Amino acid sequence: MKTRNSIFLALLPLLTVSFVSNVAPYIYIPSLPDIASDFNLTESQAGNLLSVYSLILSLTMLIVGMVGDSWNKRRLLVGASFITFIGAVLSAITGHFSVLLLGWALQAAGAATIVIVGQTWIGQSSKENNITRLFSYLTIVLSFAPLIAPILGGIINDLFVWRYNFYVMAILSFLALLFINKTTPPPPIHAKRSISAKEIINDYSRILFKSPFIGLISTSLACFLFQGALMAYSSFLVIDQLQVPSSLYGLISIPTVAGIIAGQLLVNIMEKKRGIVPVYKLNSAIVLIALGASLGYYFITGVHSIVELSVVLFVFNIGFGGHTLLALRNVMLKFSSQRSYSSALINFSNHFMGYIASLFVQFLFILVDSPMLVHNIISITAIILIFLSFPYFKYSYSKE
Repeated sequence: MKTRNSIFLALLPLLTVSFVSNVAPYIYIPSLPDIASDFNLTESQAGNLLSVYSLILSLTMLIVGMVGDSWNKRRLLVGASFITFIGAVLSAITGHFSVLLLGWALQAAGAATIVIVGQTWIGQSSKENNITRLFSYLTIVLSFAPLIAPILGGIINDLFVWRYNFYVMAILSFLALLFINKTTPPPPIHAKRSISAKEIINDYSRILFKSPFIGLISTSLACFLFQGALMAYSSFLVIDQLQVPSSLYGLISIPTVAGIIAGQLLVNIMEKKRGIVPVYKLNSAIVLIALGASLGYYFITGVHSIVELSVVLFVFNIGFGGHTLLALRNVMLKFSSQRSYSSALINFSNHFMGYIASLFVQFLFILVDSPMLVHNIISITAIILIFLSFPYFKYSYSKE
C-alpha cells in the first residue's frame, strides 16, 4: 500500500496538470447555446468550436509524438500550460468569432501536448506488470474533468456570462503552470536524435499500416465516435430540447464519470484473472446493451428523457472506460520502444474520430432539426462500427 501511495504522490504533478488541461472543453459545453446566440450562429456553426478543438488536438498530438521521448518533459508541460492560458484569455476577451476559434485551437494544442507527454512519462516509468494500473491512475483522474467542469461551467454561465468560464480556465492553467514548474522534473530523457521528415513519416506509417495498431484500437475508436458526437449535440439535446437548466447540465456527467471509473476498475480486476480477450468481449457487450437500450426506449416512447440518457451513459461508459484503458495498454506494450509515437497515434486516432463525429453531427443538423434524431442516428452508427470491429480486433490481437 505504501508503494502504491508513493507512486501516486510521484505522479501528482503530472496528474494535476493533466486534469486542468482536460477541463477544457467540458467547462464550455453548457455555454454553447449562449455563445451561439451572442455570435448569431446556428447549431451547426456552433459545432465548429468542437470541430476545431478536436482537429487541432489530433494534429498537435502527432507533432508532439515526434519529440515526446527525447525532449525535457517538464519544459513541455510548462509550455503547454502557458499556451492553454493564452488561449483561454483570448477566448474570454474577444468579440470576434475567428479569435474565439483561435483561442479554442491554442487550448487544444496545449491539452494535446500534456496528454502525450503524460502518457510517455508513465510509459517510460512503468513495467509490464504495473502499466495498466498506472495508466488507470491517469485516466481515472482525468475522468473527473467531464464531471466537475460542466457543473462548474453551467453554474458560472447562469450566474455570470459565458466569458467567465474562459477566465476560470485561464486561472487554472496558470496555477498548473506554476505547480509543475516547482516540482521534481520527470525521469531522465532519452538521448536526442536527429529527426528527418522521411524518418517521421516512415515511423508513423510503419505503426499504422504494417502492424496490428488499428485493429487493437478499432473498438475504442467506435466508442469515441459516439462520445465525440455526444459532446457536439448534448447541450442542444439536454438544455434546449429537454429544457434542463444549464446549471444542471453538468449533472449528466455524474453517470459518465461513474461508468468510466467502474470500467477502469473492472479491467484492473479482470485482466489478470480472465485475460484480455474475455475482458474485451465483456466491455463490447456492455456498450452494445447501452446503445441498444437507448434506441429501444425511443422507439417505445417516442422521446428520450434525462433519466434514460443518464442510465444509458452510465452503462455505456463502463464499456467505454474499459476499452480505452485496454487499447492504451495493448498499444504501449506492443510498441514499447516507440511509446511517444504510439501514444501520439492512439490519441490522434481517438480525437480525430471525435473531429469526424462533430462534423457528422453538423451534417446531421443540416438534414434533421432534432437533437433526438441525431442521437439515434449516431447510436446506430456506433453499433454497426462496434460489430465490424470484433473480427478485426481478434485477428490483430492474435498477431500481437
